[in-house]
Amino acid sequence: MICAALLMIGSDSDRELVESLYERYEQMMYNVAFSILHNRAEAEDAVQTSFVRIIDNLQNIFEKGCHNHAGYFVIIAKNVAINMLNKQKKHPMESIDEHYELSVDSYVETELLSRLGADEISEAVNSLSEIDRDIMYLNLYEEMQAKDIAELMGMQPNTVSVHIYRARRKLAEILRERGMDYE
Repeated sequence: MICAALLMIGSDSDRELVESLYERYEQMMYNVAFSILHNRAEAEDAVQTSFVRIIDNLQNIFEKGCHNHAGYFVIIAKNVAINMLNKQKKHPMESIDEHYELSVDSYVETELLSRLGADEISEAVNSLSEIDRDIMYLNLYEEMQAKDIAELMGMQPNTVSVHIYRARRKLAEILRERGMDYE
């Protein structure tokens, strides 16, 4: 199944790397996709689509020093499966790009979050919704930009920016409630 995707790869070393990643993470990604789609063939398709995205971003993944490949790959598989499920149910994802033109870096919450320790942020991130938690994991821990997250998750960059904005505000609110207001 991975053979077709391997044709996209130019170098032998990258091909071997993807093969080893596939062997190591395919079952975990399949399990996540299957838990969402409840169909073997569709879960396999989701894993294949996920690996195409991984191959497309292979250089970025290793240049940025992704710390947790398992978490990274599971997030990709989960979002591919969710996108497939949404298409099946014919519930188009409403684009909010036209409603919001936001710049995440200009908010006080960014400064607040930058001053806190990793443990406090991690605990607060875990209290977010699943989609926001995934996006913030990629943004905060993997230091990915909205456009890169959007490409991996099959979303529009502005939509990811809105999720980041809202999640940062929610994180700041959670942290303030816990007495961690550093303003």
